[in-house]
Amino acid sequence: MTPLPDSRASRRLLEAAARCASELLLAPDVPRAISRSLGILGEAVGVDRTYLFENHRDPVTGGLRMSQRFEWVAPGIPPQIENPSLQNHPYNPDFQRWERVLRSRASIRGEVRTFPEEERELLESQGIRSILVVPVFLEEQFWGFAGFDDCRRERRFDEDEESVLSLAAAGIGAALVRSRMHRRMEEEVRERTRDLQRQGEVLRQEVAERQAGERRLRLQNRFLESLHQISLDFLSLQDPREVERAILERARDLFGARRAYLVSAETKSPGAPSPRYLRDVPPGETDPRHPWGGDLASETLRGGIPRLRVRENGGTCLGLPLLWGEDAAGALLLDLQDPGTPSADRLLLAHAFTDLAALSWRNASLHEALLKQLEEGRRTRAVLEESRERYRRLVDHAPLGIVRLEGGGRVVDSNAKLLELFDTTGERLADRDIFSRPGRLLPEVLEAVRQCQQTRRPRALSFAFPKGTGCKHLKAHLVPLGPEELLGVVEDVTDLVEAEKALWKRTEELSAASADLTRTARMKDEFLAHMSHELRTPLGAMLNLAEALAEESLGTLNEAQRRILQSIEECGRHFLSLIGDILDLSKVEAGRLDLVRSPLDVASLARGALTALSRDFEKKGIAVSLEAPEDLPRADGDPKRVRQILVNLLSNAVKFTPQGGRVGVEVLRDPLRPAVAVTVWDRGIGISPEDLERLFVPFVQGEGGLSRPFSGTGLGLSLVLRMVELHGGGLQVESAPGEGSRFTVRLPLAEEVSEEPLAPPHGVPSVLLATRRLHPFRSLVRRFRREGLGVLRLRTPEEVPDALRQGPVRGVLVDWTGGGRELFRDLMRDPDLGNLPKAVCATLVFPGTRREVLAAGAGAFFPLPLDPEAVLESFRA
Repeated sequence: MTPLPDSRASRRLLEAAARCASELLLAPDVPRAISRSLGILGEAVGVDRTYLFENHRDPVTGGLRMSQRFEWVAPGIPPQIENPSLQNHPYNPDFQRWERVLRSRASIRGEVRTFPEEERELLESQGIRSILVVPVFLEEQFWGFAGFDDCRRERRFDEDEESVLSLAAAGIGAALVRSRMHRRMEEEVRERTRDLQRQGEVLRQEVAERQAGERRLRLQNRFLESLHQISLDFLSLQDPREVERAILERARDLFGARRAYLVSAETKSPGAPSPRYLRDVPPGETDPRHPWGGDLASETLRGGIPRLRVRENGGTCLGLPLLWGEDAAGALLLDLQDPGTPSADRLLLAHAFTDLAALSWRNASLHEALLKQLEEGRRTRAVLEESRERYRRLVDHAPLGIVRLEGGGRVVDSNAKLLELFDTTGERLADRDIFSRPGRLLPEVLEAVRQCQQTRRPRALSFAFPKGTGCKHLKAHLVPLGPEELLGVVEDVTDLVEAEKALWKRTEELSAASADLTRTARMKDEFLAHMSHELRTPLGAMLNLAEALAEESLGTLNEAQRRILQSIEECGRHFLSLIGDILDLSKVEAGRLDLVRSPLDVASLARGALTALSRDFEKKGIAVSLEAPEDLPRADGDPKRVRQILVNLLSNAVKFTPQGGRVGVEVLRDPLRPAVAVTVWDRGIGISPEDLERLFVPFVQGEGGLSRPFSGTGLGLSLVLRMVELHGGGLQVESAPGEGSRFTVRLPLAEEVSEEPLAPPHGVPSVLLATRRLHPFRSLVRRFRREGLGVLRLRTPEEVPDALRQGPVRGVLVDWTGGGRELFRDLMRDPDLGNLPKAVCATLVFPGTRREVLAAGAGAFFPLPLDPEAVLESFRA
């Protein structure tokens, strides 16, 4: 850590400084000379790194910053020229001392460990242990600084080293000043040379333009003479076809074209004119691929400016627009013999020729259009006269009274029917003022006319007009036709009024009959309730006595007595079941059977139903099976009524299955819809297709008559269907004579139940739902709402117009059950529904139900319970 001890080091440093001065003074490339000089000084002073920093201002804050520009490093020392920390580094706040000292033309030297902490962080990150920094000034401005680092050892730079290195830094600054001045002089010389070159080029252009101008003047004189003669020829023509022929002939002669075609613009859509050739064109030349075919014509028409094409075999194709105002009415296509781009003079001539041609063509077209309009006017007047005559005949023979009024009430026109309605046949109404001479017009009619004239709004009024000893009923419609004119239409509605009176009378009679039916139904219900009570009480006592006798509490019974008691008990229980079925059916028909819904284990209910009928199975030796998976989801329903459904179906299966037959129950999740499917099947006698639909009619069996082989009232399956409908489920029947039957009940899943509001907001797209019940469609409403669709309920076809006014309709879904057939047929005939998609759903499904529905005009059929996704997809298609 000692300075150089002998004068040899000082001499070597001075020699290095001299070499640097010579290098910086004589080298043409100053940046390269600076890099070599830093290396010379670094080796002479024995440091590890030398560099040069340049000062510059922050463009935002204006503060002074430093960036490293040049660097030399000794072998084994990492360079720092790419270090981002040494670019755009601010003096403030860490290096404020450096800026102050260097700006005062002093140097900074010493061991880095003795420097302030804020300076040491950046210096030590570069591995610097000792440092000497001398300022560099350019034209009395603090330009930057030169630095000399020792990275391997600590040392102290003496004053001689500082002085020599400061002089070297001043030499670097002088070289930079000289380089800047040299660049400035070179730029001035180059700019002066360019100015001289530009002036010479301007002089040459002026001479060439003057010569070209003289040639253009001579050529323009010839062109003007030709255009003058052409204009005289064009103005003498009035037929557009003759003008078109003259344009083509003159264009070929004037421009020396091999071929010329005229194209008219036909606008098929706004802003997209297409060409129509007015003269015969050889095959293939209108093809857009042809060098001057349809593509050139279309571009010329679309742009409204000349278009140029160069042919592969020589020559030029030129498209010139024929402008009418700002729009291109056509185009002139020229196949020029001369190759290359036409001169400016020829293009100027082309503009003048096309303007003259367009004007002549337009004048001829207008002249032709004017002649056509005159002829059309003559035909229009003839048609108008004929129309007036037809109007006169129509008014005179119209079944309604018609009158036209002007001004304050003057009659302009009327027909004979009007005079007949007001019993004034033979009078003249023309030019008559109805207010000053009202005749037989009633005051209320005059007041209605006066109000219609004042408000200029249509009015209608009905009034009774005296006729002999009675009166006739008339209805008048007043409609404003203009500022001062009214049209009046009067019709005789006497027959309609009489029909309305008869209708009101009939309505009152029907209301009275409806009240009588309501009282009768209430009396029937009360009768059934009293009779069931009166029958159940003695029947229960009889069953209790029979049970006591069967237990031998009053003495021992022989076999014959036991069979008699068993028969008494079976008949009594059958009678009790029959009473219950009649009461349940009565409640269903009256709408008073309420369901107590809860999540159901359908498989458990099926086992209970099989257990309840086990004695019946044993009597006939019927083999019974139950198929139900363990992971079956729960259904939504009333457990009591679902068990009743299963018991009725199983009882029916036992009744129609012969001795030793088979009956089974399958409980599965429906793969096509969110439901649990319960199937009761048997291998019994089966049902013929013609008897299938009669199965579910109360008190009707498949085989009628007193000689039928099977007992029963026919209420069991009717109750099954009604209760499945109440649950919002579906019932499907499959059967064939001699093969047995399959009754499948589908109950909706418990998690699918949702109480969604039905009516959608006004304007929301909707689906019309025609049904008398809502529960089976709650899950569908919820899914439709997620899709952005509403549901509007219909009960009659008369509700369709109101539903359509609520907003756009996507389709119609009709419930086939309970009168749905007739409603669907009415909706199919409704013209307002048009081609909207129509789908049908049904609780009861037979093998031919789907075919019947599709044949009636439906687009899709869905058995209940519904799969919302499938229904939604049918309305998307």
